[in-house]
Amino acid sequence: MRRLLAIRNYPVLLLVVAAVGFGCWVASATRDQSVANPRLVGEAPEVRPIRPRILPEDPTIPREQSRPGVITADMVTRLQIGMARVDIEEIVGHPPAAMVHPVANIDGRFTYLATYPANLDVTPVSGRVPIPKTNIGLEYDASRPGHPLVRVHIPDPMG
Repeated sequence: MRRLLAIRNYPVLLLVVAAVGFGCWVASATRDQSVANPRLVGEAPEVRPIRPRILPEDPTIPREQSRPGVITADMVTRLQIGMARVDIEEIVGHPPAAMVHPVANIDGRFTYLATYPANLDVTPVSGRVPIPKTNIGLEYDASRPGHPLVRVHIPDPMG
């Protein structure tokens, strides 16, 4: 009973003691490991650079889909509003990972934009990919299953 009266009469003192104890515990847990382990004191080991591993291409993914696609004028005419993203990626390929933008809430609709490199001037010659000259944005509805196409953003050549 006497201890409970001491806690009730001196709560700030109890808080200070608890804070000092916590600080000592944090300091002991984060101190330099070489002091804690005398075997680590001495020469530093040799540091070798890490070579990146080049992974082979996945044989289950067709070669055309493993690379980002370049949209041509022929492909734009095949895109229809309401098509699922999977169907669109069969036509134009996957977008570059850095060009898929996060989901945004625009007018109460959750959408995201995937930007593709595009060349609308020429049709591709067999076996050659056209050099991209611009970017085209494909806006998808993130709130519906299949992420249907909502809008195609084609830059104005006069702008």
